Amino acid sequence: MTGLELKLKRIEAGLTQYRVAAALDIPPATLSYYENGHRPLPPGMEDRILAVIEARGKQGAERRQRLARRWMPVLNAGSNFARRRSEHGR
Repeated sequence: MTGLELKLKRIEAGLTQYRVAAALDIPPATLSYYENGHRPLPPGMEDRILAVIEARGKQGAERRQRLARRWMPVLNAGSNFARRRSEHGR
């Protein structure tokens, strides 16, 4: 897998270079070099990067779902309030 393909997977998972690099315990600039093809991937690094993307991407998706479940009633209530105000000419 190329560095660009890894970058696309990271972006699709909604992860920043900083978060992935921190999980790998490498500087973000090093991850950038890998993704942009300026440095070859060391043996085993591709598997490590993919594992972090998979694990953190799932955590992020689960977190977004939890937040949506928590805040959707609040957001809907706000839109209902605005609609009721407009119906009464306020």
